[in-house]
Amino acid sequence: MVEGWKAELSIRDGRLDTDARAMDILRERIDTYEDVGDGACWLGDDRIAALVQETFFHFDLERYRLIAWWVMPNHVHALIETLDG
Repeated sequence: MVEGWKAELSIRDGRLDTDARAMDILRERIDTYEDVGDGACWLGDDRIAALVQETFFHFDLERYRLIAWWVMPNHVHALIETLDG
């Protein structure tokens, strides 16, 4: 799917061949696709999502500082600050 979008937008090897806006359009399409929740969506199960969240907390303030996190049905995001150790 992403490769098809790249071809449609004339993006080759991470470079723009024609339209300077093409990379922004590609990112928007990928973001929208991720948020649709296609795939197995295991994280849509509250028990599994809670397990992932608890895993984020495990080393919080020990190896990193957990700033923000998002558990979505088919992927996660985490923003951390690494700690000097």
